Amino acid sequence: MAEDSLTLTDDFVLNAFRLPKNVQPKVWKCIILLLKNDRHPSLQVKQLKTGRKGIMECRVDETYRLIFEPADNGPIRLWYIGHHDEALNYGSKITELAPRERHPEVYHDKLLHEIDL
Repeated sequence: MAEDSLTLTDDFVLNAFRLPKNVQPKVWKCIILLLKNDRHPSLQVKQLKTGRKGIMECRVDETYRLIFEPADNGPIRLWYIGHHDEALNYGSKITELAPRERHPEVYHDKLLHEIDL
């Protein structure tokens, strides 16, 4: 990866906060591994066979997948996190180059600090 930075879509943020408490630390571990080495064997990174080229999936655990888009000279875009089939379905439908912001209020610092991880 070119940079150690991320772009989080609204769908990723909303779904990450909705995950069970026992899964959330696994998500952060997965993100850290993506930033350090996107080819780490435990991630099992694969390009999605449908949808826009360049959209990838990685394994959080047996049940959950993270949909992301690597960038050569910019931040990794995290599109979605969820159950395996839901995540792959979401990833296959990504056609836009950048996510639309549908819930900009989610990024307000007070709201993010109020959410119990």
